[in-house]
Amino acid sequence: MSDHKSPLDPEVRAAWAELKRLDLPEFRQALDFPQRRKQFAVENAFWSQPSTPGVASELQRVRLLGRELSMRRFVPAAPQPGTLLYCHGGGWCIGDHNTNEGLAGALALALQREVLTIDYALAPEYPYPRGLNEIVAACKHLASSGPLWLAGDSAGANLALAAALNLLGQPAQPELLLLFYGAYGASGNTASHRENGDGRWGLTTEEMRAYWEAYAPGASPDDPLVYPLCADLRGLPPTFVLGAALDCLRDDSRMLAERLAEARVPSEFLEVPGVPHGFMKMQSRVRAATTALQQAADFSRRHHPF
Repeated sequence: MSDHKSPLDPEVRAAWAELKRLDLPEFRQALDFPQRRKQFAVENAFWSQPSTPGVASELQRVRLLGRELSMRRFVPAAPQPGTLLYCHGGGWCIGDHNTNEGLAGALALALQREVLTIDYALAPEYPYPRGLNEIVAACKHLASSGPLWLAGDSAGANLALAAALNLLGQPAQPELLLLFYGAYGASGNTASHRENGDGRWGLTTEEMRAYWEAYAPGASPDDPLVYPLCADLRGLPPTFVLGAALDCLRDDSRMLAERLAEARVPSEFLEVPGVPHGFMKMQSRVRAATTALQQAADFSRRHHPF
């Protein structure tokens, strides 16, 4: 497809051209999980530069459920009370507390709130529900010190939503959800998988299938904490749902937005044209990413003025 006819945002294309200079393997699904983790770390170090001015960052550790977890803390100059816990993407199998440093810093600045990224347990070494249980435990730990918001991208959006469902009616229930291009159902037969799942725009249907199998082998197809599209969503806090038009998971976000509306959850759905899965990490390079983050911040401000 010639560039002038491509639906891809030109700024994304330019950013990908920069990334290509790192000479990383083109097809991540051909690598084993340890190799994927190393490549993902290199990619995310690239996307996270430069750091966000006016936001301090520090590493901290906490022991939850018998395991020591690392968290990276991002603090703006004059934070509002409370914390946003951010769950990174990576198919439940790759990534860590450093995965979205640039995005986490930008969120802290835009929301004027402390952001914590969490190094939850990864599959296949720790399949479902270990990673989810650690996020729920972290929510309970953080909620004791002030209002809690919860956010995530991709598999992290799945975990954030599942944790919110798990915590419904409990003191640690989050007051706000920000969900970026998440995986909410296991179907690979949606229109977005057919249109965008061949690898032209990054994440593939084949890759997602492997991640689901590693994360939740043998899970019941109607388990709402694995596949939140099966869940009763009533009672969830205000929820911002972000989709990417060139993402094989695009229709998951569309379906979640519909389900939230049916459940009368205060919510907003934004689908950004011309961008692929993972575009929010391109904060320093792609205006569509910074605009989407500002819309998420505006949504947060409407429901929790600051």
